Amino acid sequence: MPAVATELLLILAILTLNGLLAMSELAVISARKLRLQQRAQTGDAGATAALKLADEPSRFLSTVQIGITGVGILAGAFGGATLTEELDALLGAIPIFAPYREPLSFGLVVLGITYLSLIIGELVPKRVALASPERIAARIARPMDLLSRLAAPAVWLLGVSSEAVLHLLGVRTRSEEHVSEDEIKLLIHQGAHSGAFDPVEQELMESALDFGDQQISALMTPRPRVVWLDVEDPPEENWRKIAASAHTCFPVCAGDLDTVLGIVSVKELWRRLVEGEATNLRTIPLAPPVYVLDRQPALKLFEVFQTPGMQLPLAVNERGNVEGVVTLGDLIEALVGDAALFGMRRELRPVQRPDGSWLLDGLLPIEDETERLGIAETPRGNRGHYQSLGGLVFALMGKVPTTGDTVEWASWRFEVIDMDGKRIEKILATQRPTPIEPA
Repeated sequence: MPAVATELLLILAILTLNGLLAMSELAVISARKLRLQQRAQTGDAGATAALKLADEPSRFLSTVQIGITGVGILAGAFGGATLTEELDALLGAIPIFAPYREPLSFGLVVLGITYLSLIIGELVPKRVALASPERIAARIARPMDLLSRLAAPAVWLLGVSSEAVLHLLGVRTRSEEHVSEDEIKLLIHQGAHSGAFDPVEQELMESALDFGDQQISALMTPRPRVVWLDVEDPPEENWRKIAASAHTCFPVCAGDLDTVLGIVSVKELWRRLVEGEATNLRTIPLAPPVYVLDRQPALKLFEVFQTPGMQLPLAVNERGNVEGVVTLGDLIEALVGDAALFGMRRELRPVQRPDGSWLLDGLLPIEDETERLGIAETPRGNRGHYQSLGGLVFALMGKVPTTGDTVEWASWRFEVIDMDGKRIEKILATQRPTPIEPA
């Protein structure tokens, strides 16, 4: 019996060593480099060693494989021979098993060792590694580094051989890791699902990532909604515009929005009024207008607003016509997404009805709505001669529409629900049924 106990303990030790190697392999592979770098910055030498192992996968994996192979050889050398003999003797004493004692004893020992090998040598160690990969990787990194140095010739030979075979197969083994925007969004979604982020935090982060893909035209206040002051109007009319608006700055124009003289702030007008100075828009100093191309990336606006004294950039097209203005409110609203700034422009939100149709504002950006409706192409392209959904309907109809007019494009039918003068206020988009082709 002492021989049986010794062999059993030896087998358990071999399987435990195999488990440590398997745990080491999975821990280093699955550990996140960012977390290891954070641990290394705090002075964790094990994390630093783990980072080196992760940067040399061929050396590390060769070391692990050498260890596992050595363990396998040891396990095969012992093979539970003493256990088999003892079990053979026990089964021989039982008449019903006596004729089959040799294959039964051998099979039971193999089955037992296999079971223990799976539990102790594979499953449990790997579950432990997955539960805390960075901590495990930091703890085993230095012993694994020492083992790789001791087995350096074999590690070198295996590494060179593996690289040669992979080269023949055309497999690239060394490529820099690039984190894509989609991967970041997936992590944010997983974080929100696990409760690490609130829904509002998730929305803010996703809006910030989407912001870089937008053009200025997608978030500007469009031309029909720009409130501007006309030097040709009576002062009372301009003051009425100021009083009826929540804006703090206004373009000052001569006759039309394309003739911009400058920008004036309400604060400056009130200061002049209180101090008894002139408030005539023709004579007071105006801030020079700053123009941005409406097709430029929206990120350009951060650079523009960092300019000292910047108040109200004007978005223009290639012909120099003013297409809209960009306020800090527009910028913040684009970043906070559906959490609209103090309820501003909530009326622009698309509304899907129970029958699947969409009630849409005519000022909604054409890029967003063609994507929402799955429209691949539009007349003259999405950014041809219009920026809004109302502009698309205008282009399709070829005239100033009236309430109730309809037009079809792609798989959608657009009906004008409401007009604001010559501007399309509301549009009902209904998907047309797909025609059934005759058999």
